[in-house]
Amino acid sequence: MRHLPGKSFFRFPGCRPAGPWLVAGSLMLAIAGCGGEENGAANFHDFLDLGDSTVRDIRTGLIWQQNDDGKKRIWRHATQYCGELDLAASTEWRLPEREDLRTLVDLAHFNPAVNPAFFPSTRPDPYWTSTRFEEYEGYSWFVHFGDGSEHYGSRTSTYLTRCVR
Repeated sequence: MRHLPGKSFFRFPGCRPAGPWLVAGSLMLAIAGCGGEENGAANFHDFLDLGDSTVRDIRTGLIWQQNDDGKKRIWRHATQYCGELDLAASTEWRLPEREDLRTLVDLAHFNPAVNPAFFPSTRPDPYWTSTRFEEYEGYSWFVHFGDGSEHYGSRTSTYLTRCVR
């Protein structure tokens, strides 16, 4: 078990955080799930580069924006950006749900924790999801692609955006 610098929860190497969250003061722990496809790690996925700046996840059927634009946005602007994105002859883009975005995490890689053959511009930084954090108004989940961990943050924080359809 190791502590992530600047974060107040622990992760088990090779496992992704999973609920339920245990909170004691300012310390937050997650029960980790390990092994098999149920942990959501993308190293169990097959991707296909569609050659039009998008990547298809063969297992989920989702089509991903291959390269983010490198701009950090507040949550509302991230949602708007995806809703207005015109890429690969499609305008059906959206901000991914937490469950969607976590499928890109590849624990075989670190900094960033994503397959660089398919997502070469991914930075080891937080990326917004559309999933709201239910316990606090004004907070939503993000996936940190430095190590693949998941956290929640204020929607007024600025994080990167990768869209999906």
